[in-house]
Amino acid sequence: MDHSGGALSAASDERRRGPRVEAGLDVAYEDRERQVFLSASDISEQGVFLRDTEPPPQGAEARLVLALPSGALLRIHGHVVRLQEQPQGFALRFDWEAGTAADRRVLREFIARARRGESQE
Repeated sequence: MDHSGGALSAASDERRRGPRVEAGLDVAYEDRERQVFLSASDISEQGVFLRDTEPPPQGAEARLVLALPSGALLRIHGHVVRLQEQPQGFALRFDWEAGTAADRRVLREFIARARRGESQE
């Protein structure tokens, strides 16, 4: 999914190693400066795009708690890799070395079900 309103470039497509799905997930975001609740517009196994009118600086390290429709709560660390104006928000790349294999597996299964159009509850 391209959040700039245009087609994906070959370079941005190469950076994305896994499938992205539209999400609409509630996310608790925390970095050194703030704790806020945001909405994820799309997600992959590598990262997430969060809508935010006051995005953190690029490079900021953060902790997320993603609430999946099944009720599962995933705790994931990451860092801000891109800021964007339209839609306003930022991309956060997940740091799976700081996370758990179980959370990564649950996220992978969520994405696979979403791609197949299956219910997430």
